[in-house]
Amino acid sequence: MSGNGNTALDGLGKAISLSPLDPFLYAMFSARGIAHFHLDEMDDAAHWAEQGARTPGAHYLISAFAAAINEAAGNQDKAQYWARETRARRKDASIESFFTAFPVRNPAKRVELHNSLSRLGFPEQGQT
Repeated sequence: MSGNGNTALDGLGKAISLSPLDPFLYAMFSARGIAHFHLDEMDDAAHWAEQGARTPGAHYLISAFAAAINEAAGNQDKAQYWARETRARRKDASIESFFTAFPVRNPAKRVELHNSLSRLGFPEQGQT
């Protein structure tokens, strides 16, 4: 979340190799996606975001991340798929809940994700 993609990728590689059956593996895969996103490596970012979203135990915000990254990467069909998956799991998914879970510090990257989520139809705040 801090924007230091190279350091994150080094640490994530080590963590995954030490615990390949970790119940939070989805988070490590998604974190790889975030790291690649910060490095503007959008194909890799989309790949790892989707890996995270497909991994057992992944929560709805992981699929929202896959939607946002694919939208930012220009993969509209995949972005729409993951947005539908997110809404199917949580109808109240919102941009606010996304950034509460993923406090992206880099202002430009935060705006990029915000705009992607907005274009995919996610509201600013969840409906109760």
